[in-house]
Amino acid sequence: MSHVISETEGRGGVQQSESGHNQAPAWSYAQERNWFLEQAYPGHAQHRHAIGATIAGPLDVDALRAALHRVCARHDIFQRSFGPGASVPASPTLTLDSLSGEDTRTRWIAERSGTPFNPASEPMLRAHLLRIRTDEHVLLLVAHRYLLDEEGLGLLLHEIAADLAGTLPDEPARPRFADFIDTQRHNPQHTEHLAHWRSSLAGAAPVLELPTDLPRPPIQAYAGASLPVDLPDDLTARLRSLANRHGVDLQAVLLAAFATLLQRHSGQGDLVIGLRSSYRINPALARLVGPLDNTLALRLDLSADPASNALLQLTGSALD
Repeated sequence: MSHVISETEGRGGVQQSESGHNQAPAWSYAQERNWFLEQAYPGHAQHRHAIGATIAGPLDVDALRAALHRVCARHDIFQRSFGPGASVPASPTLTLDSLSGEDTRTRWIAERSGTPFNPASEPMLRAHLLRIRTDEHVLLLVAHRYLLDEEGLGLLLHEIAADLAGTLPDEPARPRFADFIDTQRHNPQHTEHLAHWRSSLAGAAPVLELPTDLPRPPIQAYAGASLPVDLPDDLTARLRSLANRHGVDLQAVLLAAFATLLQRHSGQGDLVIGLRSSYRINPALARLVGPLDNTLALRLDLSADPASNALLQLTGSALD
């Protein structure tokens, strides 16, 4: 890890121009973070995600390949290389496989989406096409988090479909990712925001001591899974009503419930909870193709065992 930190510091977060003026680097904070993590944990599954779609009916593979390249050409994120000093462009290629059987399809998706990226020698987006029959295909897009977030990957898939249907605008996409980087890097409140997070997280416990069935491994393996939960409509309505009565949103209520659960199982009152956020809450950025996600570390103090009203105000303030 130390050599990665040293190399990052050597490259610097701000590039110096020949004229002596500071220039914003050609990557965003999210890209900077994902580049660092790739150097620290090369090829890890956490660095990539995938999206797929079944294509029913006859398919012109050459037309699909052309649509993929036209869509990528609309977005300036695909004209960029991975990390500082890299020279490999992000433009993808389309590979075609022919298999049959549902089990084979599942294994194919797992294999293609599970293959690590090599940032030094390949683009950060892969497009795979599985031919099951002449009238049934599966298109799989796999992207490094440096290049795209999950929403951006979905937007790309929709644009490919629009191009094949002849409804995609024949013009560069707006806004550009370069404009987003410029705005982010020249945010006059950046120093204030950085000071807030440093103060908020100072002295926080490094880990949450949950009573797990197995000991915590010495090196984090990221071996986990997602467990979606559908709340009944009547329960959701009651939770929304509770949120309205206390002047917070539904997210604050759910965060309060989760924090209470963690406190009970860990016995710790000082909690730091990671919450996924995105710059896409800004309508102007909703359809920007690129990595716009962010992880917020929210610190909550439940050591005084606050009542429900105080807890909801605490989580509501943390989310503001």
